[in-house]
Amino acid sequence: MKRSQGKAIPVEDSPHKSHILVVSSAVRELCDHSLMLQRFGYRVCAAQTGAQALELAALSRPSLVIADRTLPDMDCLDLLRKLSSDARSISMIVILPVAAECVEACNFELGGALPALTKPVAAEDLYRTVQAAIEPTPRATIRIRTSLPVKVNNTLLDCNRGECAIDLSAQGMYVRMLKPFRPNRNLKVTVNIGSRAVTAGATVLYTRAFGDGPSASPGMAVKFTAIEPDDQAFLASYIRGEVTKEPGNAER
Repeated sequence: MKRSQGKAIPVEDSPHKSHILVVSSAVRELCDHSLMLQRFGYRVCAAQTGAQALELAALSRPSLVIADRTLPDMDCLDLLRKLSSDARSISMIVILPVAAECVEACNFELGGALPALTKPVAAEDLYRTVQAAIEPTPRATIRIRTSLPVKVNNTLLDCNRGECAIDLSAQGMYVRMLKPFRPNRNLKVTVNIGSRAVTAGATVLYTRAFGDGPSASPGMAVKFTAIEPDDQAFLASYIRGEVTKEPGNAER
């Protein structure tokens, strides 16, 4: 917990997310995809072969498998059949080579049953496809966990008490604060990212209070309703950079 002379907001761990198993014999791609998924907030384990994937799945019981179309020891469809042999419900996303004809052939063979991504996999495409596959309320734009200074109606929130933006997308953010505004209230918000301040008109979508859940932070979710295109593009670029940057630069 962050402490100050006033009341502090408990800083909880990232909310529970589904477990994803990533399978690829291409080590760099395996690392890149796994890292992006972790930065989306998911729990991830990785395997380079189908046999390794089956061993990990027996321990971790993933709700989603993201696998290359062809693995060194088996086809991804064979992997899915073996993973589902115990009647578990497991979703799969197939990673395909770039060639368009390969995508069409896979879709024909699978009967359109499995979503597919092509290499190189863009962060936005991976996020949307995973969201659609396993989330009850899928999001279209990437949202990242963060901790950024925020002004609400020109008043700077108290970072020493844990008041800041803790979730950020190009469309809105969740502001952790002790006394959030009521839903449907129109506000002016400013989030500071490095030397740049992004200001937008926003509407409060919902609020949370202490005790609303085991991992809920008190505060409010706001949707941007009036934001300059350059500022929105900057947010999208910043978020993409946070998701895809090299591990050695993960902490600023």
